Amino acid sequence: MKCLWCGTVWPEAHATRMIAHLLQWPGMHVKPCLGKIDEVSKQTYQELFNRKNSTKAGKKRVHEGSAQSIQDSQSSLAQALVASRSPPLLCPPVNKGQPSILTGFDRASSNDIRRSNEAQLEMAIADFFHCENIADRVVESARFKYMLKQARLVGGEFQPPTRKKLEVRKFLT
Repeated sequence: MKCLWCGTVWPEAHATRMIAHLLQWPGMHVKPCLGKIDEVSKQTYQELFNRKNSTKAGKKRVHEGSAQSIQDSQSSLAQALVASRSPPLLCPPVNKGQPSILTGFDRASSNDIRRSNEAQLEMAIADFFHCENIADRVVESARFKYMLKQARLVGGEFQPPTRKKLEVRKFLT
């Protein structure tokens, strides 16, 4: 791409950086345009930048709203799944004596929480497979089982790889 005002050439197109160049903004890792840009053109570039960012923000709001909707839907389905299953079986006491009431409540609540979490995960997996049109038999594959096993080991801050990282890794294997 080439700036028609000053003649600067970029090896690849990057709309946000080009607008920053034309509007002579510092901090975008581009040199400000040295050409004489009239106010009407600057206003046009500013409107273009605002429109581009408002579209991006709108998409983010829609994505967050749909993520919340999916979570609500899966949560209600998981609750129904838990309710339809048989009551939890309590673990027998480790010692020969009778467990205390608090121990019994702790075990019952941890079983309930575990069953609820398992049902939510089941619903999330089923929803993902059906909505993304992935074959059901993939659930039985060794790779899928290995992926779930590895997912148990990471913390809640884990971020899944981006599409670009997946493309790079595809060629490395």
